Amino acid sequence: MCYARKKYACYVLSVICILMMTTVAHAVITGQCSNCHTMHNSQGGEKMTTFTDYRTISPSTAQPYLLRGTCLGCHAKGTPNRIETIGTTDVPQVLHNDPAGDLAGGNFIYQIGGGKGGAGSDKKGHNLMDFVDGNMDIPAQPPGRRHDITNINTLFTCAGSLGCHGIRGGQGRGLKSLKGAHHGNVDGQLSTALTVANSYRFLFSVIGLENTNTGASSKWQNVDATDHNEYYGANKPMDFDVTGCFTCHESVTMINRPSNKTMSGFCATCHGYFHIFDDDGGNEGVIINDRVPPYSPFKRHPTDVLLPGGGEYGAIPGYNVVTPVARTSPPALIGAGVSATDAVMCLSCHGAHATNFYKMLRWDIKGPLATAISGCGNCHTGKN
Repeated sequence: MCYARKKYACYVLSVICILMMTTVAHAVITGQCSNCHTMHNSQGGEKMTTFTDYRTISPSTAQPYLLRGTCLGCHAKGTPNRIETIGTTDVPQVLHNDPAGDLAGGNFIYQIGGGKGGAGSDKKGHNLMDFVDGNMDIPAQPPGRRHDITNINTLFTCAGSLGCHGIRGGQGRGLKSLKGAHHGNVDGQLSTALTVANSYRFLFSVIGLENTNTGASSKWQNVDATDHNEYYGANKPMDFDVTGCFTCHESVTMINRPSNKTMSGFCATCHGYFHIFDDDGGNEGVIINDRVPPYSPFKRHPTDVLLPGGGEYGAIPGYNVVTPVARTSPPALIGAGVSATDAVMCLSCHGAHATNFYKMLRWDIKGPLATAISGCGNCHTGKN
């Protein structure tokens, strides 16, 4: 009898430990299934696709995966709140009118207009067909492209084969490329990035640390030096040889995912020529594998390159959320400092979705001189 009780106690403790580990590692969607899903898309004669987006329209047809709305219906409501609650789940908003600030990825309201920031501009953000409402001019190709991407002027979207989130390649567009990601979402440190669910912000194969501080004032946000996301970088840009291409979309010459799992490497899958070095022969896009940066003069601002440890860079006072840096080891903790082991990345200067400034920059480089250098001077301290 005594042995049986001990065995039962061990079993209970084991279950408790497993549940605790699961709770820490995952932040999956919670609440009633009916908060997000509908069985028949009809209730009392009314459509059940009830999640409206910023255009205040509700889809008239049933959505895939029995969902009650589109991606925009959950994440782009255009309300005064940067975080909305649906059922019992907090949902980050990529398009909103919250006067208190934006999430770390930025705010598409600056691009499409009609909200804070004044008139919209195509040059303030990524041009996605999801937000086309007659005032956006989607370019034929992404700037700095290394590959020609077919039909991007009509197909570039939030997720899928011509998007950022989810899996590119044979997974289709939109929700199909994100299947299972919300239910299996891993929060906090994402150090493997082998699936969409355990990749940073559902950017397939990107490592990072999502803000681990709790509360609506921190989650999905870069608040200050001790309260922010952590990004992953490298001391050398991603190599674009054949093996570095991984799997390309079957009908589009576009890299599926970054081989080095960095944030800048991910950006380079579309904007390759903004990311890589030239060789001495002037061949654009060629990296000499036995070359280890830093070296100069650079022909374009480097990314995935270590910050110099001395000179004006040695005077960087600490982590600044206006100009975030990337860590060259998979980040496990939020750090308040900046060192010579950290790297410059694309997001050091640009927002991910949209900002209120030209070319998605994090500060007004075309404004008054003091404003223009306020961002650059965070790293180039000798120029202030």
